Amino acid sequence: AGLFAVGPNSLHAQFFQVPPELTLQPNADLGLNVDYVFGNGSDFYKIVAEGNGPTQQQQNTIVQLVRSRGKATYTHASYMGAYAQAIASKCDGIQHVPANGTLSSSQVSLIRSQGQFVTPTMEVFRVAFANPALGPLLGLTPADTYENVVANVASLRRAGVPLAVGTDAVGSLPGILNFPFGRTLHCEIQNLVAAGLGNAEVLRAATSGAAKLYKLSDRGSISIGKRADLVLLNSNPLTNIANTFDINSVWVGGRQVTGILSSKGTSCDPTTY
Repeated sequence: AGLFAVGPNSLHAQFFQVPPELTLQPNADLGLNVDYVFGNGSDFYKIVAEGNGPTQQQQNTIVQLVRSRGKATYTHASYMGAYAQAIASKCDGIQHVPANGTLSSSQVSLIRSQGQFVTPTMEVFRVAFANPALGPLLGLTPADTYENVVANVASLRRAGVPLAVGTDAVGSLPGILNFPFGRTLHCEIQNLVAAGLGNAEVLRAATSGAAKLYKLSDRGSISIGKRADLVLLNSNPLTNIANTFDINSVWVGGRQVTGILSSKGTSCDPTTY
């Protein structure tokens, strides 16, 4: 997504040490901003809704400008106020779910009717609540609970809001956080099943469903002409979703990856990252 729309003095601007001139100032020329992002080869436009973030009007305008260029906008929103902004902006997709409250039925219905989808990233919340030192980094407050996360995912799913499997994985940030690619995805799949998704449903949400939602037409299913990104398992994940860890072989772009070992029995203990 390249340069995201992040407000000056916001949590994300501080955490990622974004230079002031690259933050979205109150008087920013949003047309130039959008052109800059896509002129640098970005595929999507990312908005960060948070305290000191882009205003509601800025978010609305960005979504309209991006859509006029045939592109998609995705909004980071991890608490109730930010979620209200993401819904109002009518962005294409929302990343995360609120942890400090539960979405109302009218909010969930609006997400569905506007054609928005959600990538819940339950695992990053589960790990944060199991490791209190991470709370301040993610802006968590005493009002935030994992129970709210689960409840919001369940209500979105019941309403038929499309869900994509994602994790917010960043790999290793020395001295701050180790949130690895790979394992977190398998654990996220288990989290979604625990929240009410069926095994086949969540596997689609991690493959063909996610590809469709993110408009990645060259991957996501096993068919002629698609990228040969394949994971061969020893055990059936339809009978036990934890069997996604029981890996036999992996291919990326048609090339088999060597040195792959079965991870059968790997724990999703959130305190061991």
